[in-house]
Amino acid sequence: MRYNKLFQVSKKIKKPLKICILLLLTTGASSYAQNKIKYEHTSFWSDTTIEHCGYDWDTLTLVWNITSKQIITYNSNGNETIISSQLWDSSNWVNSYKLLFSFDSNNQLTELIRQSWDANSQSFINTEKDSNTYSTSNLITKHFLLWDNLNNSWNLHHRYNYTYNLNNDIVDEIRELWNNGLNSWVCFFRFTTNYNSNDLISEGIQQYWSATWINDYRYTYTYDSNLKLTEYLTENWNNLWVIESKQSTNYGTNNMASNTVHHIWNNTINTWEYLYRYNYEYITNQEYLSEWRMENWDTSINDWVNNIKYNYEFDTNDNMTKRIQYLFNSNTNLWIQNNLFGLCEYATGIKLSSDNQLHIYPNPTNGPIIIENFKGEIIIFDSSGKILPIQVSKSKADFSSFNNGIYFLQTIEKSFVRKSAKLIKH
Repeated sequence: MRYNKLFQVSKKIKKPLKICILLLLTTGASSYAQNKIKYEHTSFWSDTTIEHCGYDWDTLTLVWNITSKQIITYNSNGNETIISSQLWDSSNWVNSYKLLFSFDSNNQLTELIRQSWDANSQSFINTEKDSNTYSTSNLITKHFLLWDNLNNSWNLHHRYNYTYNLNNDIVDEIRELWNNGLNSWVCFFRFTTNYNSNDLISEGIQQYWSATWINDYRYTYTYDSNLKLTEYLTENWNNLWVIESKQSTNYGTNNMASNTVHHIWNNTINTWEYLYRYNYEYITNQEYLSEWRMENWDTSINDWVNNIKYNYEFDTNDNMTKRIQYLFNSNTNLWIQNNLFGLCEYATGIKLSSDNQLHIYPNPTNGPIIIENFKGEIIIFDSSGKILPIQVSKSKADFSSFNNGIYFLQTIEKSFVRKSAKLIKH
């Protein structure tokens, strides 16, 4: 799906879809505030099948343990035609769900079928279907259908209807539910969009149906002289528009977004209060995200505190090959790896590379050890995760007073775990 006028965050559209969506969501996009709808599953891969895997990080054994796998098949136009998901049950791959995509001659998505794995029949069964109707390149109607297992047929559930202006921008989106009793469509949601002289979204109004259209939310967009979104204001309707929240985006080098701050309005003292902040870092001299980091506002210290972040890696064709999620441990002030999503280049239980390994000897040991190949601080903890009060002096440590068992050592540099090792005491 293209959001080509609302944010204009990156001019390079052949990017991993997850990165593009992440940028849009974190800079304050309403899921309804979009000016054109055109489904594009463009990739640098074509006529091929790619496997992406998910891994969880084991903080004790210091390995990535595989948890899931996506198998993506592309056609000659680089469109995703099949996405199959599997889960790892410690010994075998188990099917989870499948997505089937169909496209017309204009390379537009016409149908998406969702299937889930049925363990009893050992086959995929239909669950949901999206069906799209176009007028030239604009999506006019999107139907959502549910599968009826008893009658082996698709049943209408709800649909979205879109109206465009002369610039092919969406000005009205109406959502309707199918009423079997009335055998007709019934309105339930509407989103109206207005544009400024630069053809950028200036206002979006969300309404719900109750015999007539009732105001619900209003979204107001403000841009700078470079046509970059700087503020996204949310108001709710209570016989008049009442301020609720806002998102403010700041820009840095190369006019790229550097952070987005989320505020909430305090009616008691009539002021804005911080909620959380997204920070963006980019690959040098490029417009591609290398890091997305979230911070929460801590009212007890009146400052931002780390929460979660993602680091991204790309191949030479700019396809995302790896996304690593980190969680911040406030007790140790360290970023801890949590999960990884990327190309299936690892086996389950992958060890750290030799460059990331501490050199310890003797190992196993009955007491004293020598540690090589490290910089920074070393922390040592047992198999329960408890940090141990062992002093490391001149690359030496003594485990003589500790019980036999397995221990873990990690070096800390600039708030990151850089090198790790497992030690056996006997």
